[in-house]
Amino acid sequence: MNYNKRLTTASTRPEGLEGFRKIYKYTSSGALSLFVRLFQQGTNMTRKEQLKNDFLSLFNSTLEQKVERYLEITHQKIIGNHHFANASSECIYLYSDGYFISVIILSQSVCEGIMNFIYERNKISNNVDRPEMLKIITDKNIVTKYLAKASLRIWKSFRNDYHHMNPKVGKLNHERIARNNIKDLAIIENEIFGFKLSESGRLKPNNPLYWDGENNTVSAYLRFL
Repeated sequence: MNYNKRLTTASTRPEGLEGFRKIYKYTSSGALSLFVRLFQQGTNMTRKEQLKNDFLSLFNSTLEQKVERYLEITHQKIIGNHHFANASSECIYLYSDGYFISVIILSQSVCEGIMNFIYERNKISNNVDRPEMLKIITDKNIVTKYLAKASLRIWKSFRNDYHHMNPKVGKLNHERIARNNIKDLAIIENEIFGFKLSESGRLKPNNPLYWDGENNTVSAYLRFL
């Protein structure tokens, strides 16, 4: 049997690989040799060595974009060591690496976790929707209007469409939404985890309510990179 097919080899990596996209026309008899050439190049190179070279080449080709995206973010370098701290930090690295859809979904979840944390620490029942809750805690001077607006923008960043992967997602600008969400998340964390350093270098939280610790110490999560 001899029939024409089309195979598109398109990497799922989000950035800088358009130049590597190729379309091959092949017959059923030639399909195997095509895959051999693509995935088993070099008889003197093991699969592991080949992958190491491929990953290194990809890293070097995208390093400049990673650094530029990281510099766009002004995130809090030290936050309270809570259950959402690691996920929040992953948002930063995912954005730098260019995984914009992952950033959007994770930043929405982190924001929700932080807001619930704020409600819990202030002993406020979360029994209405996000906009109404934000109005309540703003009126009570628990948070500033800047935090409330940032949280609301994340909440409105097509949460249901992304979490349910609705067709609308295909038409959205993921990079722009991810950038906005990561910056709004920074506004939230900078407010609740803001701090000063004493002359002796001791960390002094602006709002100790959101930090855990004892004996004049705090439990902190560091992310200087």
